[in-house]
Amino acid sequence: MAENDNLNLSAGDNPALRIKLGETGWVGLREFDGIIMEEMRESLKWPRANRTYQEMGEDATIASALSLFSMMISRVNWKVVPPVDPTEDDLKKVKFLQQCMDDMEHSWFSFIKEVTSMFTYGYAIQEKVYRRRRLSTGSKYDDGLVGIEKLATRSQTTIYRWLFDDSGRNLTGVVQDTGFLVDGYRLANSKDYGGQIDIERRKFLLFRTDVSRDN
Repeated sequence: MAENDNLNLSAGDNPALRIKLGETGWVGLREFDGIIMEEMRESLKWPRANRTYQEMGEDATIASALSLFSMMISRVNWKVVPPVDPTEDDLKKVKFLQQCMDDMEHSWFSFIKEVTSMFTYGYAIQEKVYRRRRLSTGSKYDDGLVGIEKLATRSQTTIYRWLFDDSGRNLTGVVQDTGFLVDGYRLANSKDYGGQIDIERRKFLLFRTDVSRDN
């Protein structure tokens, strides 16, 4: 074991104890080939669960509740707040982040509305798309900094499986299937691609309604 993976602790004349700094145990999330196997009911097992959640979301009572959640969250006045006693650099970062929120192809309101789909499916994925801030690229600014072009939604019905590292502890990405037909219709903008696309974890935001077992 590497020397820097351990911590020596001593108390008075007692010999030093060596304690591993990293994880030893496991969360216990059941997963097979990128598919989460936690659900017992067949209708909620992947990928059938997506269709089940869609059907549930069309129920009048459930639809009303989902609509209420969406309306309440999306109408919040979202803003970037600096830390206590901010430095000049902190204020510059706050200003830049606020600019990014107002400089996307879509509105911040639209982004939040897409995120609320997590209340139907349990999670929502938004891919981070960047661009140089130039007037020629559609930005309101022309300073050449890297800003956010859009936070693009990735429909839950297209997520094929999850990718984990060799330890099984850390999510490293998702696989999106863009080539299959949904109820006989091809997915929008997928005709030139098809097949499966790996999206790295650092490239998307992941919103969840529950974190039990880090599911």
